Amino acid sequence: MLLAQNYFKLSANNNRLGELCTNMDDTLHLVLDYNNSQNIHIFNLLTGKLIYNLSQHTERVTCASLYNQNKLVSGSEDGLIKFWDLQTGKCSKTLNCESVNCLKVLKNEDLATGSGRNSIIIWDMVMFEMKFTLFSNERNKKITCLDQLSNEWLVSGGFDNETIEIWDLKKRVCIRGIYSSNSIIFKNSKAFFKSYTSNDLAGRVTCLQAFEKTIDGKIEYSFAAGTHLGDIGIWNA
Repeated sequence: MLLAQNYFKLSANNNRLGELCTNMDDTLHLVLDYNNSQNIHIFNLLTGKLIYNLSQHTERVTCASLYNQNKLVSGSEDGLIKFWDLQTGKCSKTLNCESVNCLKVLKNEDLATGSGRNSIIIWDMVMFEMKFTLFSNERNKKITCLDQLSNEWLVSGGFDNETIEIWDLKKRVCIRGIYSSNSIIFKNSKAFFKSYTSNDLAGRVTCLQAFEKTIDGKIEYSFAAGTHLGDIGIWNA
C-alpha cells in the first residue's frame, strides 16, 4: 500500500515529463524524453534517484516503452530504434528506420512503429528484423500514435483530420476508418457530448488508448482518441 506521506521533485535539465512507466516487479521508473531531448532519464520513484541517463540517440526522442520486465525500447527522429537493458543501462541493439514518431510493443512481443511517411512497420524483436509494412490510405499522413485493440487488430492515429484507422495484422490491411456512428465525442474536454459524425473530431490525433471488456462472455473492444484541439472521441471497434 502506497502512503502519500513523503514526496520529492524529479527533474533532469528541466525537461518536460514524457511518460510514466512501471516495470513488472513493481519498481517504479520515470521516463523523461519529450522536450527536444536526445536523452532518456530513468528515475526510481521510490527514492527519487536518477538511475540512468540513456544518451545514444542523436536527435529528439519521441517515444519509449518498457517490456519484458527490465527492457526498454525507444524511438527517435534520428531514425533509430534502440533496445536497452535497464539492469546495465546499456543499449543492446539498434535498428535503422526512418524517423520514428510512435511505437507499441504488441502482445506477441513484436514491435509496431509509426513514421512520417504514412506507414507502420512491424518488427520481430527476437530476430531484430522487419517483418512487414502497413501503408495508410491517407497520402502523406504522419502516424502519431498506436495501440493494440486485440491480438490481431492495431489502431493508429495521424497528423491529419479523420485519419484513425484499424488494421488487421494477420491480413496486413486496413479494415476500417473512423467513419462510425457508434461513438461519443467530448468537445474540448468539457462535459458536453454529442453523437459522432465523421467531421466532429477536429485536429491531429495525438494519443490513443484501447480498451477491452467482457459482456455476457463476449469480449468487446473500444478505443479513445484525443486531438491537439482538445477533442476526445470514443469508439466501439
